[in-house]
Parts: sequence; structure tokens; C-alpha cells
Amino acid sequence: MDARSAHAQLQRAIERRHLPLAMAAARDCPELALGDALALTLLALESNPKLYDALAARWAARWITEKKADLAEGSLVVAALQAIPGTDARAGGFAILAVARRRHERDVVRTLESWLRSPRAA
Repeated sequence: MDARSAHAQLQRAIERRHLPLAMAAARDCPELALGDALALTLLALESNPKLYDALAARWAARWITEKKADLAEGSLVVAALQAIPGTDARAGGFAILAVARRRHERDVVRTLESWLRSPRAA
């Protein structure tokens, strides 16, 4: 499968809220964008909290490494991801959204804006 079709398959699986298909499609993507990885992480939150925890930790590590985040930004991202499964879900989402906007990370911004509009972020 080529990269474009794997990415399209990932997008469809995420839109349909089908975690197993999304995970399989993500494995077929040669490189997973931060926005797609975050969408997959948020999808895992709905049905598999342990997987959410693992994917959130991985996403935070990618953000810190790829964006060369300093300690303050890295700590904020980790704390925000920890807040999302709890009663402060929207606050966590908005915190990461602010960081992503400041960094001009459009795919992460789109993912978070969509998630924050959904009832899942309540």
C-alpha cells in the first residue's frame, strides 16, 4: 500500500471512530504526522484508556523531540495530555491548542479544533 492510500485509510477509520482499523492503517503509514497521531490518541481515549496513556506519552515525546520544546512547553504538553481523560478534558485540549497555534502546527490545530467541537471533549 502506498503512503497516500494508507493515510486516506487512516483518515476514514478515524472519521468512523474505528480504533482497530485506525491503528492498522497508522502502522501502514511510513510517517505519521503529529496531527494524525494526536487524532489516533484521542480516538483511543474513547475505548481504551491504557492505550490512550501509551499513545499520549509517545505523542508528548514526539512533540518535545520534533519541536525541540523547552522544559516549560514539554511539561505543559504532558500535563495537558494527562488532563484530557479527566474532568479537565477541554482545558487540556485548549492548552495544547494554544501551543500548537503558537508553533503554527496546522494539522495539530485542526485535530484539536475538531475534537473540542465534538461531544467527546465534554
